[in-house]
Amino acid sequence: MRVGYDDDFHTGQPPCQSIVSPLYQLSARQSSPILYRHPKAGLLTLQYNSFPVAEAPDLILTVFTPDPLTDTKDKLAALMK
Repeated sequence: MRVGYDDDFHTGQPPCQSIVSPLYQLSARQSSPILYRHPKAGLLTLQYNSFPVAEAPDLILTVFTPDPLTDTKDKLAALMK
């Protein structure tokens, strides 16, 4: 399943909230923001959370989101146009 980044999750609107919210009740590991230099968009600042996969203990689900204190969200949106 692939879900695009969207403000709806952060404002508590479905559809993502019902899917993703339970993940945050798990013990998520969050790291410091990472920097990624994209060939077209330039420097992107991303935050990530990692979650254990209950059915596959050797796997970890990692979710990357734009750092809200940067223009990364706008840069990613421009790449999608």
